[in-house]
Amino acid sequence: MAPGDPSHLPLLEHAAKLVRERPHEMRSYRDAVLMSLGQSYTALKRYREAEGVLLEAAAIERNNAGLRARLLETLDSLGRVSRFLGRLDEDERYHYEAYQVSLQEVGPNLSSFARATWAYALANTGKFEQAARESEGALETHRKRTQRPVFNCGLPWQPRLIPIFAAESSLPPRPMRGRLPP
Repeated sequence: MAPGDPSHLPLLEHAAKLVRERPHEMRSYRDAVLMSLGQSYTALKRYREAEGVLLEAAAIERNNAGLRARLLETLDSLGRVSRFLGRLDEDERYHYEAYQVSLQEVGPNLSSFARATWAYALANTGKFEQAARESEGALETHRKRTQRPVFNCGLPWQPRLIPIFAAESSLPPRPMRGRLPP
C-alpha cells in the first residue's frame, strides 16, 4: 500500500465507527484507531478531516494517564496537519505540548526529538532566536546521552535542524512563515 493509496480508508473509517459506537468495549483501541485514521487522511491530503479525528484521539489520550506516551505521536500529527493548513502558530503550540509531555513521560535526556521538532515549528513562525536555542539544547542533550556527534549518527530529525542553524548565521533573518516545505 502506497502513502496516497486510499484502499485502506473504508476499513479504518468502519473501525472508527465501531470504536465510537462501543467506547467501553474497545477502550484500549479507540485512540489508536482514530490516530491511524487521522494519519491516513493526512496522507491523502484531507487535512480538515484529519484534524477532527486527531483532536478526538488527543482528547482521549490527554484524559488517560496510561495513554500519555501515545499522545506524543498524536500531537506531532496535529502539528503537521496545522502546518499543512497554514496555521503555523497552532503547529508550534502542538509541538510545544508534545515536548512538555515528552519531558514528563521520558525525562529531558530522551526528549531531544520532541525538542528539535518544536524548534523547527518555532523557526516556521519566525521565532529564530528561540528556535536556535531550543535546537542547540536538543543537540547538546543528544550529544551527552550518546557521546556521538549528531551529524554522524543518522537521526531522522537532522534535516530539520539545518534551517534553524541558518537562522543564526551572519545574514539578517528573513521571516520563514509559510516558506518551509512541510
